[in-house]
Amino acid sequence: LQHSPDASLRDAEDRQAVDLAADDVIREMLNKYFVRRKLPASGSAPPIDAVTAPSWPEGVFRLRVEHLPKKVPGDVLAGELRSILRSLGTKRPVNLEVVCDPVTDRPRGHAYIDFNDVEATDRAMLID
Repeated sequence: LQHSPDASLRDAEDRQAVDLAADDVIREMLNKYFVRRKLPASGSAPPIDAVTAPSWPEGVFRLRVEHLPKKVPGDVLAGELRSILRSLGTKRPVNLEVVCDPVTDRPRGHAYIDFNDVEATDRAMLID
């Protein structure tokens, strides 16, 4: 491979060198060789500083809260979560859903809280 052979050539049965390699190590080397050939030449990628940070999309940001008590009714749990969010100074959530078992109507131990902005979601992540 260091002499730059054309390992992409195919034989009469349409097999490449990687298909014919009996040794796993050689097969892995050939696979890496093909991957490296497809990558752009070094120096052609834009510098890290030139890449812009992704902007947050408009919409809803969902937070999952876990390890909630399972023996407390769902509406009481939702009220406690809202109280905690108010004490943290977050904006009012768009939606707060305590996930409950459909048969017993008991909480499953987690809840989803939806916000309209990232800052409120980040602040709500301070819940212990």
